[in-house]
Amino acid sequence: ERLDIAGGDYPLEIPHGRMHERDFVLMPLSELCPGWRHPTRPGRPTVSEMLASVMPPDRHSDAAPGMAPQQVLPASGGLHGRAGALWNRGDKTLVMGILNVTPDSFSDGGENLQLDDAIASAQAMVDAGAHIIDIGGESTRPGAVEVP
Repeated sequence: ERLDIAGGDYPLEIPHGRMHERDFVLMPLSELCPGWRHPTRPGRPTVSEMLASVMPPDRHSDAAPGMAPQQVLPASGGLHGRAGALWNRGDKTLVMGILNVTPDSFSDGGENLQLDDAIASAQAMVDAGAHIIDIGGESTRPGAVEVP
């Protein structure tokens, strides 16, 4: 079964209506596309302008490295025997591809249910520059069947 996004089965607002208030969204965007202009905000501010409005420059610069939370990737144990890596907000932005393998995903509508399709989609994400692949294996849709 596929969701009809255009028909309103899963209304999705892009860009998010409140992205201009969210530093955790604007910080990586400011590295990837600082000059991108919000298409619906008054004055069409750039990503850099939106970030400056919610976070003073000294909060996300080298002048105050302790102000941003420290995050660990991966969270525990590393991948394939590798140690976890420390990552500080403000360091190089990592791009994550989302590979949904559920039949009711709003973003791909079940296109990755077969192993070969999922592998091809993941490889396409890596080829496009993804550093991390997040595999969505359980639907979060209200009323979805829980994976045992």
